[in-house]
Amino acid sequence: MRYFAFADREDHIRLIEDLAKASDALFIILTGIKRRAGAANSPDTALLEWDDITAEALADLDMDGRDRVIVSALEQKRFAPLIEFLKKMDSAPPVLAMMETEGKFPSAGALNISSVDLTEATGNILRREWRLIEIKRRAGELYNLLKDAGKIAILTQNDPDPDGIACGLGLQALLGRNRTTAPILTLGNVTRNENLAMIRLLKTTVRAVEPEDLREFDRIVTVDVQPHYFGPDPGFTVDAVIDHHPPGNHSEAAFSDVNIHYGATSTMVHEYLSALGVKITRRLATALLYGIMTDTMRLERGASSRDFEAFDALWPTADKDMISNMARPRLNAEELGYFVRAIKRRRLMGDFLFLWLGRIKRDDIIPRLADFSLQIGEASFTATCGVFRGELIVSFRSMDAERNAGAYASALFSKWGSAGGHHSMAKAVISLQAFKSSFGLTRLDEVREKVSRMIEDKI
Repeated sequence: MRYFAFADREDHIRLIEDLAKASDALFIILTGIKRRAGAANSPDTALLEWDDITAEALADLDMDGRDRVIVSALEQKRFAPLIEFLKKMDSAPPVLAMMETEGKFPSAGALNISSVDLTEATGNILRREWRLIEIKRRAGELYNLLKDAGKIAILTQNDPDPDGIACGLGLQALLGRNRTTAPILTLGNVTRNENLAMIRLLKTTVRAVEPEDLREFDRIVTVDVQPHYFGPDPGFTVDAVIDHHPPGNHSEAAFSDVNIHYGATSTMVHEYLSALGVKITRRLATALLYGIMTDTMRLERGASSRDFEAFDALWPTADKDMISNMARPRLNAEELGYFVRAIKRRRLMGDFLFLWLGRIKRDDIIPRLADFSLQIGEASFTATCGVFRGELIVSFRSMDAERNAGAYASALFSKWGSAGGHHSMAKAVISLQAFKSSFGLTRLDEVREKVSRMIEDKI
C-alpha cells in the first residue's frame, strides 16, 4: 500500500510518518512551503516540494484506488485542485484530511473523503484519559481500604438481582478473594427464578444472614445498594458503598462511589477491574454482562454511553448461551396465576397502565410483571401494585421522556416509607396500615382505587 500525504504545514510530518509506518511506501508532498534546513525525515519517506498542485503533477504520481491520501491542511482552498483531480478518477483512493479548524474538508459530496478536527479529537482523548485516571484512582482507593481485611462482607439487596450478584463476583475478583473470605450476602432471600438460575449456572452462592452475623466481618461493602436501604439503624456500619441508584441519606462510609449516570452498577465494577488490569474470566464477563442487560433492559432503559462501552467490552468473552438460560426461567402455575389476575384487573387510562395484584405470597412477581407491563397496549408509563407482609409495594416503569418514574414514586409515597428510583424505573415500599390510616381506608379495594387515582392525578 502507498500513502500520499499532501501538506501545507511541516509540523504534522512526524505524525503522518507514524500513521503510515506500516505502508509499503510514503510520499509526502509539501505544498506551497519548503522543508526547514536541517530538518530530517525518515529514510523510508520520499519528500517532494511543490509550489502548487496541478493535474499534470498529480497524474505523474499514478495514484489508484489501492492507495491512501492524507491531507494536512491550513489553507483548505490550496487543495481544491487535488479534489477536482480525484473526482475525475475512475478508481480514486480514500482521502483523510487533518485539520485544526471547525468544519469539514471540502469534498463536494464525495464518498471517499473524510476529515478530522485534530483539536477536537485530542480533546476527546484527553477527556477520556482524565476519566480513566479518576476510575483508576477510585478503584485503587477501594482496593487499599479492603486489601488487608481478614473477612469482607459483600452485602447486596434483601432480594438481590443480577446486577448486585454480578457486582459481588466482580468485587471478589478485584480483591483476589473467594466466597469464604469475601462472601456475597443478603439480609433476605433470593426468590426470583431468573436470579436463582443465575446463581446455579454461575456456580456461586449468595448467603442469607441476620444483621448480627455481620459482626464477624472486618469490612462491609454494599454493592448496588446504599446503607439507608437497610433502615435508620440497621445494627452494622458500612465501610464502602458502590451503587448507581439516586443517593439517599448521607453515608459515613470511608469509601462511597454513588453515580446515577450509570445504568448498572456492574458497569462501574467492570471499570474498576479494567482500570487495575484484573483479568475478567468468561464466568465473570457473563455475570457482569447479564447484570448490565437486566438493569438496562438490554440497553433500552436508562443506559449511558459507559454501559454501552462495558457491554461492548464484555460481549466477546461472555457465555451467551448461559445468559439465555438465565433470562428465560419458566413461570410456575402460581406465578402465571398472578399474571392472569393482574391483566384481568388492568386499568388503562390513556397511556397510563395500572396493574393490581392484591395480596401476594412472593414479592418478586411485582418487578417481573412491571417489566412486562410496558408490552401491554399503548402504555408508556405503568404502575404495578401488590400487598406483601403488611407492605404496599408499587413498581413504576416509564418510557416517557417527560415522566420521571423515580420523581413520581418519591413525591407520591415517600411520606409512608421508602420510595424513589431512576427516570425509567422506580419502586415504593410503604406501610399498608399507615397508608390506610392517612385516608381512613379499611378495605383493599379502597386502597387499590386510592393508589390508582393518586398516580393518575399526579401524571
